[in-house]
Amino acid sequence: MQHIISFFFRHLLLGLCLVCISSLYSEAQTLFPRTQLSVFDSHDKKVGSILGMFNDKASPLWVAFTIEGQLVALKVTRDQLKGPDGVEAYYLSQECAGEPHFKYSQIQGGKGMLPTALIGSPGETVYVVDKNDLSLIFYPQSRRNASGACEGVNLPNPIKLRPGKGIVNLQEVFTPPFHIR
Repeated sequence: MQHIISFFFRHLLLGLCLVCISSLYSEAQTLFPRTQLSVFDSHDKKVGSILGMFNDKASPLWVAFTIEGQLVALKVTRDQLKGPDGVEAYYLSQECAGEPHFKYSQIQGGKGMLPTALIGSPGETVYVVDKNDLSLIFYPQSRRNASGACEGVNLPNPIKLRPGKGIVNLQEVFTPPFHIR
């Protein structure tokens, strides 16, 4: 019988400890609210909220912001904003001049949850898929490959492309170096 009473009091004591710890934890959560870290430029202008990082060194960071109603996610280092890796763009002219076009299969393939974005000239213009424009079939003359290099193309068959539209030149909006706050 004493063993049962001892067992009961040990479990009662353990239960009371758990209730006390959980109430302290919930009070601590209200005392220390979670805040979203953001990236700011050298003039303390907010670039965007941090989405995450690839490694524990916090480089590169991903930031998300909205420009002209378009959600954009870019990588940020101390000195620059960069588009995502692996985005290819096709151009109707040679030497990757003019507006970029994105391969329809790349857009539809679900490369990620965020919209396809590319940073190109002039300056550091952010290009996104123009959702209001239709896909067209073209013989592009040049391509900016996944590593960012421009190369001429001579395709035997046309490919389905969707036009990109420039939404902002980042050099006109943000001034490096960038910092987290």
